[in-house]
Amino acid sequence: MFSVGRLFTKNRRLFLSGRSVVARRRMRDILLLWLVAWFAAFAGPVCCCRAQGTGPFEEASAPLTPANAAKQFKVADSLAIGLFAAEPQVSHPLSITFDDRGRMWVLQYRQFPNPNGLKPVHVDNWLRTQYDKLPEPPPQGPKGPQGHDRISVYEDTDGNGRADTVKEFLSDLNLASGMALGYGGVFVVQSPYLLYYADRNQDDVPDAGSVS
Repeated sequence: MFSVGRLFTKNRRLFLSGRSVVARRRMRDILLLWLVAWFAAFAGPVCCCRAQGTGPFEEASAPLTPANAAKQFKVADSLAIGLFAAEPQVSHPLSITFDDRGRMWVLQYRQFPNPNGLKPVHVDNWLRTQYDKLPEPPPQGPKGPQGHDRISVYEDTDGNGRADTVKEFLSDLNLASGMALGYGGVFVVQSPYLLYYADRNQDDVPDAGSVS
């Protein structure tokens, strides 16, 4: 089996001993081969990344408007796509669901990447983060530091396919990572807590004292 390392060592001895000009030439060729192999192994992936569109920010094209971005989608002939909501109505959408009235609920992950009031002390290779303390649970809005995450409700009241009303059901969440509708309220995941905000009268306002 061909080994650059063995050839390199052998020809280095020949070169240092000064046995022949041929040995020196072979040494030079082996060095060039080693450099080519090194470049392919380490510099090659960088070149591939650049070719796939990960160049410097200055080389990126200008962002499209929401309306123009929607036009770039290609869907099957039997399907259609339209713009329902866009910034500044919504930002950093993480979780989307729909209620029995056809309204869209969105958890906006605006506090990402770190919760307010907590200091990261360790991050592993999978981005799992340890913080300096355990956060307090957020009943009806956090007791401790408040974040920027929120849950909003979007509705199209005139049937034109665009959200024309936006209600803020819950705000000040601190790195909330999930939600689900059910049992007359909303379940919210804000690590390490699983919270439930009841809304029995469906007025899109959490019932007082309903957090559990």
